[in-house]
Amino acid sequence: MSIMVELPDDLAQRLAAAAIAHGTTVERLAIEVIEARFPAPRTLSFVGIAASGVKEPVGRRHRQLLREAFGERPARDT
Repeated sequence: MSIMVELPDDLAQRLAAAAIAHGTTVERLAIEVIEARFPAPRTLSFVGIAASGVKEPVGRRHRQLLREAFGERPARDT
């Protein structure tokens, strides 16, 4: 996918200078910055699909386990 973004001149200059300083292209640096700000959602679709054989099966408390492992923003539970 291709997206064109118009940046203010000062921001474009800072981005170009940062790309040079990091030894990369403006495009690659922009991708890295965007990926850092908007990470891909984590998925753990296998959680909760099988019995664990314990008194309190994992399948009944998988949302709690996800919150404990990943904090308040758990992986997307599908």
